[in-house]
Amino acid sequence: MKKIKIILILIITFLTNINTKALVANIIYQPGIYSNKMQGNRTYYGQLGYVYIDDKIAYCLEPYKIIGTDYIIDSSIMNNFTQDDLNYFTLLSYYGYNNTNHNNVYYYMATQELIWRRITGQEVYWTTQNATKGERINIESYKNEILDSINTHNISASFGNATVKGKFRETIVLEDVNNVLKYYQINNQTPNKVRKEGNKLYITIMSSKSENILLDRKFNNGTGNVFYSAVNSQALGTFALNQTKRLTLHVQATNKYSMKLNVTFKDKNTKKTIKDKVKFKIKDLDKDEYIKNNMIFETDENGNYLSDFYVEEGNYQVEIVEVPPNYIVEEGTKFQIIEDPNVEIINVDNYIEEAKGQIEITRIFDMTELGKEKLKVSDANYEIYTKESIYNTDGNILYKKDDLIETIKTDSNGQAISNKLPLGNYYIKENLEDDIITKDNNIYDVELKYKDQNTKIIVEKIEIITKPDTFDWNLDIEEHKTKCIDDECNTIIKKIDEVEYGIYADKDIIIDGKTIINKDDLIIKTATDYNGLIKEEVPLLEGKYEVRELTDMSIYPEKFENITFNFNEEKELNTKVIKTLREEEKGINELPKTFNKYFKYYLFCIVSFVISFGLIVYGVKKD
Repeated sequence: MKKIKIILILIITFLTNINTKALVANIIYQPGIYSNKMQGNRTYYGQLGYVYIDDKIAYCLEPYKIIGTDYIIDSSIMNNFTQDDLNYFTLLSYYGYNNTNHNNVYYYMATQELIWRRITGQEVYWTTQNATKGERINIESYKNEILDSINTHNISASFGNATVKGKFRETIVLEDVNNVLKYYQINNQTPNKVRKEGNKLYITIMSSKSENILLDRKFNNGTGNVFYSAVNSQALGTFALNQTKRLTLHVQATNKYSMKLNVTFKDKNTKKTIKDKVKFKIKDLDKDEYIKNNMIFETDENGNYLSDFYVEEGNYQVEIVEVPPNYIVEEGTKFQIIEDPNVEIINVDNYIEEAKGQIEITRIFDMTELGKEKLKVSDANYEIYTKESIYNTDGNILYKKDDLIETIKTDSNGQAISNKLPLGNYYIKENLEDDIITKDNNIYDVELKYKDQNTKIIVEKIEIITKPDTFDWNLDIEEHKTKCIDDECNTIIKKIDEVEYGIYADKDIIIDGKTIINKDDLIIKTATDYNGLIKEEVPLLEGKYEVRELTDMSIYPEKFENITFNFNEEKELNTKVIKTLREEEKGINELPKTFNKYFKYYLFCIVSFVISFGLIVYGVKKD
């Protein structure tokens, strides 16, 4: 127990020594400046010096005592003054020496004098020599400046805690007729924009919410007032003002957040701005109506439209009304205006596309003359070329004249479709020849021409029809008939008509893996005319064929040998067929040879005599 008491005594002694540690006032005397303090008819004087204690500037609080040596912190000194006195001393210290630009000795003199006058109510003045000697030092302007600052300390800006209302982006001006706005700092944590110029505060409303803007007048030159005392010596005080005077401005927009519109139309492929005019409307999707009473807007020569009005927050869509030539109307951009105080203009980019063209080719091989159906030709290759140079809307060349743009091939349906092509003039030609189907050597011109702003793809269809090549079939048939009576023979030649012949397939004819004509199929059957001729242009597929005689010609000793040929190696067939007959006849009577020789002569004479006699008789009767 005794040890515990000893320890407690030591702790108390230690703490007491800490709290009562002696402080020494440091005085920096200023030559040629002396204070003179009146107490009744008595004057107390002494040389002025900057007093520092605990590394802080201090002021004398007991004018008629001298500064001591061993000081301790003594809060009981405050009991000698009213709270108003202490507040006044604090303000004097703040606006007096060592405040902004108040760092010369005259401000220190003025501050100390005003403190003494408040404490004593007596006159205080300064001279250039000790003991009231020398010239008086005039510091009235310094004292007045400090007092003026104290007088305005509690004056607030004249607009006080105002409520500011206005339209979004409107700037409201508040004027401070008390001329203390310069002392305030703007504490703005809102999207609203605030600035001050002289006595005026400018507030631009940038928030749709009700927001508070703070104006703070801060005073801070330390942590608080501290008082010091020493035995039979003048009390000292160090003063620090630490406070904030605040005004709260209530800012409220009277309408919704809004932005200006910057609408641009760009080419979907090149991403470049379209300089030609585009007409459009803006639809409010939330209200299902068009803004500005269904007004139609249009872009300028630079391809932009910047509104001179603000559009409130919400959901909108550009609705295109009219586009430049070659372009098509597409769905405009949907956009949303949401509150963003850092952005005043919303950029709305729309992408529209030029109309394109497509070429559709249908390739047909017409075999109806062969008694077959039309064939849709697959694997036919076509080249598409530019007939003229083609330019884009900016005037830059896309393709030169005669550029090969694309090669397309027909499918199993005989169709070939090009890619999407720029509008312009083209020509098409076939570039491969089929083994069976004859190549088409024609060149086809195609114009892909703009139709209207609602037609995205302009399709030009071409039906290319080819027929089999023709075989030139020429056949001449005649009969050589020799008739002999006894030993006299005569040969008579005549053409044989209505003799039928046919052309037959000698082998299967196959196209695209499909048998089109079977072996021994009849291709064509025809007969000789009255001149004994066949002259035909026969459509044939490439292959091997045989000409056969169909009419029964067994009366003739010659047998027709079938003729084979390869088409297209052989383009024509010229054939002459001769059929021969021989007839033997005998005389009617067996007459001498002389009779037979002169019989005609005798007969002629008799007939002549009879005719002459008849004419004579006829003439006598007439006479």
